Amino acid sequence: MMPALRILALCMLAVFLPLAAQAAEEIRSYHADIAIGSDGTLDVTERIRVNVEGREIRRGIFRDIPLRFEDTDGRVREVGLDVVSVTRDGAAEPYTTERSSGMIRVRIGSPDVFLSLGEHTYEITYRSDRQIRFFEGHDELYWNVTGNAWNFAILEASAEVRLPGNAVAREVTYFTGRLGSTEQAATAERLSGGNVIRFTADRPLGPREGLTIVVAMPKGAVAEPTAEQLREWWLRDNAAMILGIGALLIVPLVAVYWKVRLGGITGDCLGASVEITETLLLLLALVAIALAT
Repeated sequence: MMPALRILALCMLAVFLPLAAQAAEEIRSYHADIAIGSDGTLDVTERIRVNVEGREIRRGIFRDIPLRFEDTDGRVREVGLDVVSVTRDGAAEPYTTERSSGMIRVRIGSPDVFLSLGEHTYEITYRSDRQIRFFEGHDELYWNVTGNAWNFAILEASAEVRLPGNAVAREVTYFTGRLGSTEQAATAERLSGGNVIRFTADRPLGPREGLTIVVAMPKGAVAEPTAEQLREWWLRDNAAMILGIGALLIVPLVAVYWKVRLGGITGDCLGASVEITETLLLLLALVAIALAT
């Protein structure tokens, strides 16, 4: 009886020990280099070292980056962001981008290629504008380094911020944990006399946890937006509404056009079209007033 039990126990160990020893799918290191241009443009390179076990990570990864923020007046605005390049283990990697619900998703990998198990290092380089917040006494970069959308633990998280020219950071701070957390389990080190700041999380980050950094700069280190930039950003913020109103204003004009084509326009039709157009113009004026306030 005992030999049979021993054989059964050995068989169970042979089955379950490899499963127990299987490595976790995780982000083993996450580092971002962030260079602030004198015009406020950010050039960002993220290096993400992941361990692949073929469970959730099979063909690649995706990175979700928010595009909307709240300005100093409490209004929601949208930034610009363009992906420059993506590599895996030093070679160019296929990727696509999807924009929706105030974010951009960078989907990395080929649908026809499965990753080999083990470590892979991704490098994502992108450029973004409108990320600097302008206050009365200083300007500020408020940046979520890792994002809070990862389903995996991040064992090491860090970032290095380079200020424009010879600017020196006035104040720095940081936050760790889930979105909205005020935990400060990180450190900041001033390099190059304060022109470069290196941030390091003091502990591994769990799934949906992230590292956020804040750097205050003296006024003038970054040029404030020009009138042309402000107009461009206003159009970006309100593009969907402008298109919607434009479509509404076209409706009565199309109705009049087809009435003429089909046999002339009557006074009743003209009056109705004018009334609709006046109503829509009034709506447009009210929207414009609301946006200006």
